Amino acid sequence: INNHKVFTACFNDSIDESKWAKLVVDRTDTNWIKCFPNPDEFLQDFEKIVYAQDLPFFSSSTYAQFKVMQSVKNAGVKVTLDGQGADELFTGYSPHFSSYVHQALSSFNFKTFFNELFYLENNFANINIIANHYKKMTGKMFSNYFIKKGFRNLHQENKYINNVFWGNHKEQFRNILGEPNNNLNELLQYQTTGSDLKVLFRTGDRNSMCHSVESRVPFADNKKLTEYIFNIPAVYKISNGTSKNLLREAFKEFLPNDIYNRKDKIGFSTPEKTWIKQNNKQILELLPDLNDDYVDWQNIKNNWSSIVDNACNTHTVRLWRLINFAIWRKVFNI
Repeated sequence: INNHKVFTACFNDSIDESKWAKLVVDRTDTNWIKCFPNPDEFLQDFEKIVYAQDLPFFSSSTYAQFKVMQSVKNAGVKVTLDGQGADELFTGYSPHFSSYVHQALSSFNFKTFFNELFYLENNFANINIIANHYKKMTGKMFSNYFIKKGFRNLHQENKYINNVFWGNHKEQFRNILGEPNNNLNELLQYQTTGSDLKVLFRTGDRNSMCHSVESRVPFADNKKLTEYIFNIPAVYKISNGTSKNLLREAFKEFLPNDIYNRKDKIGFSTPEKTWIKQNNKQILELLPDLNDDYVDWQNIKNNWSSIVDNACNTHTVRLWRLINFAIWRKVFNI
């Protein structure tokens, strides 16, 4: 009997990936333990996870990880192996495609450029990422306009940031525009050694330690592996519209064929839009009544329905961060 336990966050939503997890479970004959984060428990646990994280966190995926670690504790497991770091090392994110495609174009490697576009033509997520890459380059060319006015006008939620606070800190938005990285290996190195992965490690460590679980990350703590992968040319890391090519090939004999050939990776996501829309009235009650030096809360509350509708029709990340900021201030009485 295989006593190895594996854990998965599952959702009654199109974003659910349990069918892929089941393929691995069936192939490895492991003991599969599922948890089902839901919007009702999310509201009940909101202040607890904000306290555990200590700092505002970037998305509700942190809550899904929190629930996974809770199920790990309930199963009596004290130490886990986590795949964190593999995406940054082996090209698991959509922006890696845009960097690779632009690198091919800028080096006049038209064969690779058109070949990757051909394989990506039906993957709208990656096509949009590539388009956004060039929008970002354009934005960088006109950064002064973006910082003064354009960036704030791009998203409805930005107008509820306090005007004085925005004016005093608008230069920091140069960091948001950043430099579009047109070299894949340089991008991977930046994401692995810079702040991106460190933020994920911090939230992961807070979630696991909250439940007295030690989470180990073998893809990120092997210095020789990291240096070796950094020295491999980009052409071997993305191939025919497929990310994580090196990792797929290394584990080809162990992976189910459907996973080996899968191209629609979505990351560790939650049905955040559904959760916010379903609980918008309860969330509204959690927001402060008085304005502060940072946010015009009263105006947000007055326009709450349209704000939620707009966020759910576009992207909830900015609304989520306003909500999270409000709860964080409440929990720590700041």
